[in-house]
Amino acid sequence: MSSKFNLVTVQTESQWKEYHRIRREELFDNSPTYQEDHEDEFKAKKFHIIGAPGSGKTYLAKKLSEISNAPLLELDQIHWNNDAEDYNTKAPEHVRDAKLKEFISGEGWIVEGIYYKWTDISFAKADLIIIIFPSSFTRNFRVIKRYILAKFGKGSSNENSLKDLYALIRWGNTYLHDKLPKIDEITAKYKDKRVYINSADDFLKVLK
Repeated sequence: MSSKFNLVTVQTESQWKEYHRIRREELFDNSPTYQEDHEDEFKAKKFHIIGAPGSGKTYLAKKLSEISNAPLLELDQIHWNNDAEDYNTKAPEHVRDAKLKEFISGEGWIVEGIYYKWTDISFAKADLIIIIFPSSFTRNFRVIKRYILAKFGKGSSNENSLKDLYALIRWGNTYLHDKLPKIDEITAKYKDKRVYINSADDFLKVLK
């Protein structure tokens, strides 16, 4: 079944919510039950989770790692060169790609991050691709909360100033309109193992 929206025309969050509803109907065939008709999803051992900052992808990834005892890779860990003096130095592409290839060679794993242009190898090997996008309010609230807690020494945040925080919120808000349609297009060939969720907790409830 083809989508009722042309990706180019999906510009607002309300349109994305409607698009999400239609895609769930396509994926789950209007099924009255989620778990019974998609039992294979709950046998999945390899997960790739993608979403904007504050979407809950890291939270979901950690919970899935606890449930499955599978190792977890946060893509930021290999995207950036943590040994460089400059904070914003990217790792060499061949080093980054080799680390990803090595990580996903195992029998079970969880990969999470915002990246999609260089992660097709992970999409291809994943049993389940989870695209997560809550409301803008929820996403921004989480980003701000993380920033405030980090300032009080509770938790961590990569945003060192209010300027950094504003830039992240602004970038996150454009992620919905600019990046998600591209992610949808890139992962279209894996649509049989791709799910869209608004809430990590709702997804986790189904696993219990």
